[in-house]
Amino acid sequence: MNGFNLSDIQDARLGGTQLSAIYLGSSKLWPTAIDYSKQYLTIESLEDNNAIGWKSNNSTTKTIEWSTDKSTWTSVTSSTSGESLTSLNTGDKLYLRGNNNAYGATWSTWSYFTSTKTFNVYGNIKSLVYGDNFDNNNFPSNSTNFWRMFINTHVVDASNLILPSQVRSTMYVLMFGSCTSLIAAPNLPNGSAYQSFNAMFNNCTSLTTGPVIYANPGQQSYANLFDGCTSLNSVTVYATSLGTNGFENWMNNVAPTGTFTKKAEMTLFPEGKNGIPSGWTIIDV
Repeated sequence: MNGFNLSDIQDARLGGTQLSAIYLGSSKLWPTAIDYSKQYLTIESLEDNNAIGWKSNNSTTKTIEWSTDKSTWTSVTSSTSGESLTSLNTGDKLYLRGNNNAYGATWSTWSYFTSTKTFNVYGNIKSLVYGDNFDNNNFPSNSTNFWRMFINTHVVDASNLILPSQVRSTMYVLMFGSCTSLIAAPNLPNGSAYQSFNAMFNNCTSLTTGPVIYANPGQQSYANLFDGCTSLNSVTVYATSLGTNGFENWMNNVAPTGTFTKKAEMTLFPEGKNGIPSGWTIIDV
């Protein structure tokens, strides 16, 4: 096996039979696990003729760069009419980078992606903050925000989107609001500074399982997090102590029955839309 990297293998065959994996004894050699934290923020299309755009809701704009080969990069500035990045076919990837600390100037100002077809999103969100150097930097000292970044798009799987735990205040408000195709959510960071996940998955009607919640009392806000997620029936909270603030309406209008998994030590959590839905089964771990 000397002389090449197994991670570069795209397709392995024995004779005419395609292999799903290569093992040495009980050790899996291929395919190797992907470290998404070291990848640019990436959009991968699930359909042909998927037009990806970059738009602002008002005159405050943000400039980013995009590439389909990580070699040639094109700069684009958001606008209220929307700027076309490229059209992707099934399996095509769009790599994204930028040097903006914040993608919104106020609660009523934001730049965001648009799509005409379904896609997955993965990679490190910090490539929008530090360009090529995203793997070597923490978030800036002041607040960073990505609110409404994928709102109303056709994203399906965001489970490999890396939202790093940081010591800086970060906002993900309505990041996937009304993404009705979303079935897999990203892991939520649990940094030591204030993090706002308010309404992050608001009206994601296809989402059935929420991301695991690791909360520090007084540090995170989950208000309206799953509000309108009418198919949501499974939530896991691994914090051992939670206050009642920051969870207002977080489980409003979810599925009437479901499973709420929590630490046995966690006892201070109300019943209903601000805590555990009354029709749900509680499992202690």
